[in-house]
Amino acid sequence: MAHSIILIKDINTYEGTIPSGYDLVEYDYGQSPEEDSLVLYGFDEVGSFGFKRPQHAFVSLDLDDPKCSDDSETDEEDTLEFTD
Repeated sequence: MAHSIILIKDINTYEGTIPSGYDLVEYDYGQSPEEDSLVLYGFDEVGSFGFKRPQHAFVSLDLDDPKCSDDSETDEEDTLEFTD
């Protein structure tokens, strides 16, 4: 999966916005910002997920990368259905 990660050393002193094409994520120290993180919808959500040692980054994943495509059929068990 093609990706780009911009680590944020200290979220409390960061000045700026979320770069275009990136998600602001929060993850626990020692974990992967691309696999073990939660997406924040804004800076007001920083620290709200209960991580013991929260870290932050901007992550951009290229979902159009051919290596990411899954040609297998979806199992019925894996399909979510919503009712009215």
